[in-house]
Amino acid sequence: MSLPVRTVCVRGRDIFFGNGRRVSHRDPESNQSHTIDVFVDNCVHQLKMVTSSLLACSSGKSLAIMDVSLSPPSVSRVVHFKDWILDILLDPSGRHLYLLLAHNLVVKVSLNGMVMEDVLTSDFCCILYSGLLFCTSSGNLLGLSGTVFNEIHVWCVDKSRSEKTIAKLTGHSGVIFTMDYSQELRTLVSGSDDRCICIWNIDLDNILGNSKPGVPTVILSPARSLFIHAARVERVKLLGQYIISTGEDCLIGCWSLGEDCLVNKYSVHKGLNVFGLDIGDGFFVTSGEDGAVFKWQMNDVLKGKSFEAVPIQVPTPELEFRLVKLISSSRLLLLSFDGELSCVCPDSGSSKVILKEESFAHYAVMDADSSYVIIGTLTGDVHIIDLHGNSTTVLKTSNTKVTSVHLFGESFLVSCCDNHVYYYESISAEKKELSWPVWKNNWPNCCQLLSGKFLCSGDRNGTVWIHQLSSHEPHQVFTRCHSKLGVMDLTCNGSQLFSSGRDGKINIISITNGEFTISSVISLQEGITWIARLFIEEDMFYCMCFKSDCLVVYDVSSHRVVSSDHCGGGHRCFDFSLERGGVSFAQIRQGRVSLSRLSLEDASPCSVIQPGLHGRHINCATVIQHSASHYVISGSEDSTLVISRMDQGNLEKVATLPTFASCVRTVATRQICGNEYRLICAGSRRMICSWRLVFASDGNRVDTTLLFKRSSAASKKWQISEDEIDIKYTESVLMSINQEWILVIASSDAVLTSLAIKSDDSLEEKSSLQHHCCINKLISLPERDELYFGDNFGCLGILRLDEKRAFSIVCSLETQLGSINAMVIKDGVILCGGDSGSICLVSILEKSHRTLEMKRTVIGCHATQITGSHWLNDSLLLSVGIDQRLKVWEYSRADNELSLIKDVFTCVSDPSSSCLYDRGSRILISGRGLEVLTI
Repeated sequence: MSLPVRTVCVRGRDIFFGNGRRVSHRDPESNQSHTIDVFVDNCVHQLKMVTSSLLACSSGKSLAIMDVSLSPPSVSRVVHFKDWILDILLDPSGRHLYLLLAHNLVVKVSLNGMVMEDVLTSDFCCILYSGLLFCTSSGNLLGLSGTVFNEIHVWCVDKSRSEKTIAKLTGHSGVIFTMDYSQELRTLVSGSDDRCICIWNIDLDNILGNSKPGVPTVILSPARSLFIHAARVERVKLLGQYIISTGEDCLIGCWSLGEDCLVNKYSVHKGLNVFGLDIGDGFFVTSGEDGAVFKWQMNDVLKGKSFEAVPIQVPTPELEFRLVKLISSSRLLLLSFDGELSCVCPDSGSSKVILKEESFAHYAVMDADSSYVIIGTLTGDVHIIDLHGNSTTVLKTSNTKVTSVHLFGESFLVSCCDNHVYYYESISAEKKELSWPVWKNNWPNCCQLLSGKFLCSGDRNGTVWIHQLSSHEPHQVFTRCHSKLGVMDLTCNGSQLFSSGRDGKINIISITNGEFTISSVISLQEGITWIARLFIEEDMFYCMCFKSDCLVVYDVSSHRVVSSDHCGGGHRCFDFSLERGGVSFAQIRQGRVSLSRLSLEDASPCSVIQPGLHGRHINCATVIQHSASHYVISGSEDSTLVISRMDQGNLEKVATLPTFASCVRTVATRQICGNEYRLICAGSRRMICSWRLVFASDGNRVDTTLLFKRSSAASKKWQISEDEIDIKYTESVLMSINQEWILVIASSDAVLTSLAIKSDDSLEEKSSLQHHCCINKLISLPERDELYFGDNFGCLGILRLDEKRAFSIVCSLETQLGSINAMVIKDGVILCGGDSGSICLVSILEKSHRTLEMKRTVIGCHATQITGSHWLNDSLLLSVGIDQRLKVWEYSRADNELSLIKDVFTCVSDPSSSCLYDRGSRILISGRGLEVLTI
């Protein structure tokens, strides 16, 4: 069976199309197709000729360049990006490629070497589903961004231009999925999931000349709108005076641009979608999910008659797999796309074909154990294969598609597309129809037999159904006990039933005198929501979970992650097997099978948040080491400060401090003497609180005393006005200058304030500075009268405090980081990171006055914002990102080069702060939870 052909590209008479991970080329003379391997793990999603001989191939987030003038064509090295590639354009010089990415930014890549050189951002942040790059005759680069807000934004890809958005095209009522432009016709066409094709009259070549600084963005409406498709419009192309469109409804339409009328429509692709469309000289080519490619001659289309399009031969792909089941840690059952069922033993390398059935090639669902395999088909047939007796039994359950099958011993459950659910006590027994709701596409995700009397099933809408085997009516129903994403697993332990879903919860359902009740609910920590499988046996209670692109093994008893592994995400078909000491995980991605094993015996547990520590996101955390104990002080959106003591990898709450603010944004500490410390926190409503902390000698207790709480500034008598109600402090730092303690605090209204801490622990305002934007990071060096800051516009700078503690800016330096969220200094070098996911190294130079000099910028270190940066030693750096990655970099001072040497996953989602302690050997990560990692 052919793989879906997602894209086609025409070069003269040559036709290229993406066939799985390969690019196929159709020879126009012989009508034969040849295949070139391009990607290893991903399918080809986009093909575009960037020159007469160079073909750009994109697999979503990867890019390769093929020289199709050679025989056979050569493929450059594959370059990976952090974002989806929507369009590719070669600059007029022929030396660089510009890529429009799905987060509305353009990346500049050198054609020779495929090295990323620059990132150009728009002034409108949005997720895109389609886009187009256009170069004007004067050499200006324009981006056309199809947003999820039903608009097309036209913007100038130019760093020097402050107002980048030139025009907004409004008229669609759905997400824009495709667009095409003709400068000759001065016409743009677009398609959306509102099933509409819009035609816009716009001159992109001269639009910049009509745009003036300070003039509001032009709002354009479509000149005309066309309707024919019953579902999403996937592709539109302009071919002379005609528009060609394809849709999710498998319909192909041809429109006359001048007359606004439909010339002809066709439905030849068999499947769910027509993905690919490209035009040539007098013809166009389409491809679909059915794996077929057709060539259409415009002369025949314009005659308005039905005709057979010319099919193009698609090479048969290598064996690729649809379904996998683990019947033990060393045996896999695999069902391929051509209907072949085989048993594979990875350890020995042996494999055996059990049977090959043509009906399995079109569609199949499967369940299996060590004795039987059950497979449901598109026609309602169920095949039961006895693995020991090598026999096959076929049962006719319905005339519609089998949507799921569930095997437990010799009995099994079958659900069908017509909302009928059947239970078989054995292969030879008569089927029993169970009462089931007539909701569309609602069938069992998982099933279990409990006590031999009850059939328990969890459906796709999060509901748990319990049927008595003696009756077809449901005995009890727990409606939406999990989220609408469905119940993922059911397992039994004695007389208890455990259910899990994609809401991060485990329901424990107990039975008493034949009645079921939810006795308790367990919520997983670490921001884990997808609980794929439960394993309960004797003293083991583990969850197999997915988080981002990682597989996580979670110990429910101790609420900790015991092991994790990068599995790549995109989980469509997978299975688990748990044995003492390890977990086996099999998955299919892009038709290929991978098997990994995670050891539980050697797993090193992480120190994670305990239940009840904080109720909301943790904004800041720091560590105080007193005697032999470590104390974590964390501030949260729940308005509290919590002091916890680390005890053998766990966090034990010692004290909770109210802060009188709606959230805590920043904390600062200093040691007064011995076991006495000062703690200052700041947050929303301009609130500042100071506490005295006295730690007991045994480390089990801390005495706390509130010293003061203030809101607003001293000059305003610490009163808050109505227009300041949302102003919050964003960063604070304690400085010691000439034996005087100074608190410097930044607020969201871009004001920097210095306050002296007097002997009676009160605050006295010294001075304030109005900056041009909010300051996110502040750093002070011991016994220096200088502050280093990073602001919301990506600017680094040095501030000096004079004798009156007034501020003066010494110097500043602009970076390409966006908002600077992380900054640290060591030996005259500043390491900082920001919203762009990049890292900057900046030198502090001692000249006639202090200056800053950019040493190195490394683009794309993280997929999202960087929230933490640290020096581990003279040559090792650490960065922390919202993408839940901790990356260790080796820094060469001789050539200012950074090389990645370690990449670690943190289970804390949305990490907002990080703190090194224990001589830099451990790091505390805070966000939606807390975690301690050993570096």
